[in-house]
Amino acid sequence: MAKPIVVGLLTPQSWASIQEREVLQKCSHIEMRWDLFAVSLSIEKVKEAWAQILNEFPYKIWIWTMRLVRDGGAWPNDKANLRLSYWESFLKQQPEWLDLEWEEQDSLLSWRQIFLKSKILFSHHNFNMSYGAAKLEELYLELSKKSDGVKFALTCRNKDELEELLTLIKYLEQNPKAPLLAAFSMGDVGKKSRKLAPLLGAPWTYGISGDIAEAPGQIQILELLDYFKNHLQKGSNFVDL
Repeated sequence: MAKPIVVGLLTPQSWASIQEREVLQKCSHIEMRWDLFAVSLSIEKVKEAWAQILNEFPYKIWIWTMRLVRDGGAWPNDKANLRLSYWESFLKQQPEWLDLEWEEQDSLLSWRQIFLKSKILFSHHNFNMSYGAAKLEELYLELSKKSDGVKFALTCRNKDELEELLTLIKYLEQNPKAPLLAAFSMGDVGKKSRKLAPLLGAPWTYGISGDIAEAPGQIQILELLDYFKNHLQKGSNFVDL
């Protein structure tokens, strides 16, 4: 089983803070939230910032995300098809991963053609509910057919739904060509899934470098790193759901 990976979120707020940038340095993977940069800075300012970011974080695995408003981001839903044209100025440094919403899979061919070196992470977000085990497995199988990895960000409404999600992660028969890289529940009920899921088979979890959460229930990077370090030091494979 893959070791847990804490993905740090790079936003305009975290980039502006020296302390938060120091925290982000502790992450091997960083998600670049282009949507938040795009709506707060001119394209020229973003170009300038990106050059500085690459200089400060030269050896990171990058996950590019231009999250739509529908899924908790800032990029307008009706301009989803304009994300590629926005990125044209930044193609010299292509990321290891591109996060594309499953609902926008009609754009997949265009994304593949432009980002020849990048892998596609199909993501699905639901801020209102989670799903039963059968539906989750069906959804994973569907997303894994066309992608290089899968991400679920759901909202468990009670402990039973949370346990069902975590159990599914633990026993899911994964496609090695498109593994379930991230699966967790947003909100208070499912907050512990951000720590437990990486120990059960979905290795990525997303952490914040400061106090401002970009999604309900996000945990600070340092807390996540300490948790996984302590768990691995104990040398136990047991995970209490």
